[in-house]
Amino acid sequence: MLSEIGSNFWIDPGESGQTDRKISISDFYLEGADSILLSSGRQAITKAIETAEIRNPGIQKNALLPSFTCETVIEPFLLAGYRIESFPIDRNLSIQGEEIIRLIKKKKIGILIFHHYFGFETISGKTDLLREIKGSKTQVIEDRTQCLYSQIEPAKADYVVGSMRKWHGIPDGAFVVCKEGKFLNRPETPDKELEKAKIAAGRAKYEYLFYHKGKKQDFLEKYEAAENILDHQKELFCISPFSYHMQASMDREKLKNRRRENYLTVLQGLKDVKKIKVMFPALPQDIVPLYFPIWTEDRTNLQKRLKENHIYAPVVWPKAGCLSTVCDAAEGFYRNLLCLPIDQRYGRDDMERMVKVIKKQEEGESMCTQNT
Repeated sequence: MLSEIGSNFWIDPGESGQTDRKISISDFYLEGADSILLSSGRQAITKAIETAEIRNPGIQKNALLPSFTCETVIEPFLLAGYRIESFPIDRNLSIQGEEIIRLIKKKKIGILIFHHYFGFETISGKTDLLREIKGSKTQVIEDRTQCLYSQIEPAKADYVVGSMRKWHGIPDGAFVVCKEGKFLNRPETPDKELEKAKIAAGRAKYEYLFYHKGKKQDFLEKYEAAENILDHQKELFCISPFSYHMQASMDREKLKNRRRENYLTVLQGLKDVKKIKVMFPALPQDIVPLYFPIWTEDRTNLQKRLKENHIYAPVVWPKAGCLSTVCDAAEGFYRNLLCLPIDQRYGRDDMERMVKVIKKQEEGESMCTQNT
């Protein structure tokens, strides 16, 4: 096998996507009156917005979102005609509920959406926030994508959404849950074109990594083509059959344990690296991390050095063009946050190799500083 770390998930050609197991929202520590399994997180947010508008005629077309977030979270609101407002975060990636309450009152917010960062509990005053909003006309969406397998108490929001495909190699998959009532107009057709394209890309990467078949550019082009299909979906689709069965048969305990083990290995390895700030220097027992996020003011060079060693650390996230003004902390994260891959495909040796590259990068910088 080639020793790459990170980037797109592969799919084992021996994976048939067949099982008798079922997917339940309780798998993600959730409950609700109704739920739908959709193709993507964007579609889950879209369905939550659509339902909120049906149930609340005349809803204010003002949405309040985190100042540090993904463009795919913002996009459904823009397409639905909402004005985007953002609430601040602090330099520890924490969100203060009191400030959200203030902005809801000031900006006449129709829909609030919030999420935890990278699997950790990052919302202060969540209970007070929901208690204050209860009875108002503001609809609340909790995005659980980043804390999908962490046992963080749900906020009892009006709607809960989450993307499953961020965590392992399923072609598509997301959910939307409502606290009360039933969803109307449930999508019943999967996006077969997307399913086929994603499976082809994932299997091509597997063949390249494990059996040295094909060229790297071949599977990269297949992934790009599949993402293009996803980006241009014009209607809502249900989760594809292959993704459903692959998700249902996944070993969740292995995923959780391996991610935690890898996180702790990197945490120990980076404890003496002075030019990097570890965003979460402790790993509570019930937390399952999505990535290992670090703050580095040398992000471009570090990311380049990692890539030269076949380690692909993503920028999560680039700043969306529609967010012209955000708080200072968010601006800093858009410039300086880098996410190290610690997912279940890898083990201790991989994590130690990644740490070694990071330490060499810092040592090289120190030498350059001393010689100038």
